[in-house]
Amino acid sequence: MQRYLFITIDTEEDDWGEYNARPSVENIYRIPRLQEVFDRHAAIPTYLINYPVATDPGSVKLLRGIHERGGCEIGSHLHPWNTPPLEEERTPRNLYMHNLPVELIRKKMETLHGVIRKNFGVEPVSFRAGRWGFDRNVAGVIRSMGYRVDTSMTPFFEWDDYEGGPVFGLKSNGMFYFNETEYRPPRKGDSRRIGGTGDYLLQVPPTMGFLQPYFRFADLLRNSFRKKVFSRFRVLGMMEKLGIMNFRWLSPENSFVEDMIALSRIVLRKGVPFLNMFFHSTSLVPGRSPFIKTEADVEEMLRKIDAYLQFANREDIQSVGLSGAGELMR
Repeated sequence: MQRYLFITIDTEEDDWGEYNARPSVENIYRIPRLQEVFDRHAAIPTYLINYPVATDPGSVKLLRGIHERGGCEIGSHLHPWNTPPLEEERTPRNLYMHNLPVELIRKKMETLHGVIRKNFGVEPVSFRAGRWGFDRNVAGVIRSMGYRVDTSMTPFFEWDDYEGGPVFGLKSNGMFYFNETEYRPPRKGDSRRIGGTGDYLLQVPPTMGFLQPYFRFADLLRNSFRKKVFSRFRVLGMMEKLGIMNFRWLSPENSFVEDMIALSRIVLRKGVPFLNMFFHSTSLVPGRSPFIKTEADVEEMLRKIDAYLQFANREDIQSVGLSGAGELMR
């Protein structure tokens, strides 16, 4: 069975958590160093671009050049606080696009889609919501606009600890078709028939899971011990140290490369034929994200990406752009 690797990058403004309407995008000018790593391993990243990046002439020139030589794919990534029209009240809940009125979601998506089409000469078909702010309303909007692939649903991880954050209930790393009506992962016994083009979106979750093979049991344990009654005993920390339950993201921002490889092997052994490594362009500049503090941290992140891609090549895991995910389901 052929295995595949998607590399999805939230390609966005500087200054994590500032929520500026007119932010800087200096991190984009460090992408050539990152792209060198991808080129060395014939890896195809998907740069999921937001409005500040799509409207900055220098960023457009840089990323368009990579795309035109076949080095990457271009998709969409929306931050509501800096994507016109800025009609919503600035509140913690409204930082998640799925909490906005559906017509405002549509207006913002049309703005973003339009500038990407104009400035990059492409019709983006892949999407990730900023801060994972995704629900059936967002699904309905992007599906109606011709998007085919979404990568906004996080498996084994919910965002209800944050005001207004989404809850997905996703307990698998596998891809699945869905739309705003059938807004759920497939269940055992489903016999879904995929209709004409545009009837469904394909969900390609970012790879998240445990370093133990019993994902659902580990997830049940973790959710049980997240409750306040256990928090003062630091049970989760003890379980992490004892190796009973180690939750990891397939991300060079906050995981060791050894853990990324271990997680990948477990997911592949479970019969999932693809992996989705993900991170933020912001992490290319020290101090712009919570993950990367120094230049040495940037170098270490690039080293981890390089080492992980070496692993993927050794294991014959083929790197492909996100837009091609549907072909892999046939």
